[in-house]
Amino acid sequence: MAVSPINISRISQNLRLNLTVDAITRNQRSLYLNEVRIAAGRSFVTPSENPTAAARARDLHDQLARQQQISGNLRTASDLLSASDAAISEVSDLLTQVQAVAGQNISNLTSEAEREAEAEVLDAILHQLVNVGNRQFGGRYLFSGRDSDVMGFQEAGGGIAYLGDTEALAMHVGNGRMESVSMPGNELYGAVSASVSGSADLTPKLLPETRLEDLDGAVGQGIRKGTLAFDETDGVGSFSVDLTTADTIGDVVDFINAAAAEAGSSLTATLTDVGLKLDSGSKTVVVADGGSSTLAADLGLSSETSIQGELEAGGLSPRLTPLTPISALAGGTTLDLENGLVITNGSRSAVIDLSAAETVQDLLNTINASNTYVEARISADGKSIDLYSRVSGVDLHVTENGGTTAANLGLRTFDLTTQLTDLNYGRGVEMTSEAEAPDLVFKDDTGAVILEVSLAGALTLSDVIQKINDASQEASAGINAALDEQSNGLAITSTTSLGATLIIENAPGSYAAEDLGLTRGTVTEDGTLLGRDVNPVTAPGVLDAMMRLTAALRTDDDRAISLAAERVETIVDDLARQHGLVGARAQSVEREFNQLEDASISTEQFLSQVEDLDFTRAITELQSTQTVLQASLLTNSRLMNLSLMDYLG
Repeated sequence: MAVSPINISRISQNLRLNLTVDAITRNQRSLYLNEVRIAAGRSFVTPSENPTAAARARDLHDQLARQQQISGNLRTASDLLSASDAAISEVSDLLTQVQAVAGQNISNLTSEAEREAEAEVLDAILHQLVNVGNRQFGGRYLFSGRDSDVMGFQEAGGGIAYLGDTEALAMHVGNGRMESVSMPGNELYGAVSASVSGSADLTPKLLPETRLEDLDGAVGQGIRKGTLAFDETDGVGSFSVDLTTADTIGDVVDFINAAAAEAGSSLTATLTDVGLKLDSGSKTVVVADGGSSTLAADLGLSSETSIQGELEAGGLSPRLTPLTPISALAGGTTLDLENGLVITNGSRSAVIDLSAAETVQDLLNTINASNTYVEARISADGKSIDLYSRVSGVDLHVTENGGTTAANLGLRTFDLTTQLTDLNYGRGVEMTSEAEAPDLVFKDDTGAVILEVSLAGALTLSDVIQKINDASQEASAGINAALDEQSNGLAITSTTSLGATLIIENAPGSYAAEDLGLTRGTVTEDGTLLGRDVNPVTAPGVLDAMMRLTAALRTDDDRAISLAAERVETIVDDLARQHGLVGARAQSVEREFNQLEDASISTEQFLSQVEDLDFTRAITELQSTQTVLQASLLTNSRLMNLSLMDYLG
């Protein structure tokens, strides 16, 4: 670095002083900047020193921050998935022990005492499974889904309730992608039942305030907003209606009427319970889609529809929403909500009073707050209400409370339309394999057979009732079968003197009487035999299967043991698949983490190249600057050594 020249010949003393000070200041500033860069380890301290490098460094800092955030998410996700994978491995080991117990007791060679001892073993394994289901990692419950701060499994209602969320916990792992990082308990243990799918179509009546987004539309594609073009061929001619800003079906009616009135057309639009109604008055009006719109079809109007007089468009199929008024359910049909219904889930039972419900959300809230561990939801197709049990090891029954509320809502768990294949947890009704051979045997108090009934061809409970009554009429047996109006079971009455001694048994080779709930029914004071509800809803998973296997061992029930063992085998296979998915997901996340770590290292290297200081060069420049400053000070001190002659000059 050269010493800054100072030309001080033949200039004034003040100017000479200013030039000297300016030169020293420049050298000191250069020295200061070099010292700051060395102290900070940066090639520039302020963006103004190198704007291009500063902009590049800022971009790299932002990129590195994003990479570090996502890397942290991936690390957490990998840890959670690895912990889940290890826990599921423990579950698999425990289920292997359950399989061994089930396999040893399928035969009838084991004694009652031996089966009782095995039941104790299963109780211990069940306790271990619950502990694994409630395992924590990093303060989170691994198998509680998004509610990771809630302990998922607790004893309740005579069984084991799942209180966690049914959706998996997810984390952002880059590129706008969310990755599931947990397995909720309903998937791990099958801890939430299949739905009590509402058998009643509750599609609501169309109301002016029904939102377009809550309509399936006439072609099942929803309502795709657009423009309708109208042509009053013998009147005012063409006009259009822009419905892109319409929010409700009432808006559609208002927009059409406003556009028609502005054009001077006689066309009017009104609303029916299921769709639009257009009245062209005394004119002829042709309606079509405007541009590329498909709105006409969605509203139940085919393109180029000619209207002469009144035209009622096709059904728009409103979906149930939380805000749907109760009065609009089932097309506005009056439902019996005054009597309510009875939900029994294991040892928990509640009468659900729906008389004060005004909206579907009120109905859902009343059921969900019943403390029966039952969850009510709107069905996926928006046409019914579904119920789910969150308790394993117990049965869910929905019955009437003196009225028809359960039937009206389609929630009764046993009715005339119930398929026989759905009974007994989906096991169905085991009938004889011989054609026309009897399945049911009715006996009197002496043990004499008075009626035999074949159920060949029966598909529903209604078919069973019809076959019993037809056989009784043909044999003049005086027996009548019906579905009891209140309890969920078949009601068998007799017009003979059999009274309370009526006995119904399985025919050889058939389990129909047992599977229809007629072998362990109750007898009323008037002699009616009430069968059991054999279409309960229960959780399908391992906890339920184990509890039922344990109960079967304690009651020494060979058939129940065999059925429970079959369930365990199926569940083990399903768990193996779930375990594979979690393991694969853990490996995938680990690979992404490693790739992102490599990318972060590359970003840090690029950032270092942009803003890190070359210390060798910087120290050399610092030393040079110090030398220049010292030289400048020495030179200037000599040049500024004034004498009397300088003043005289």
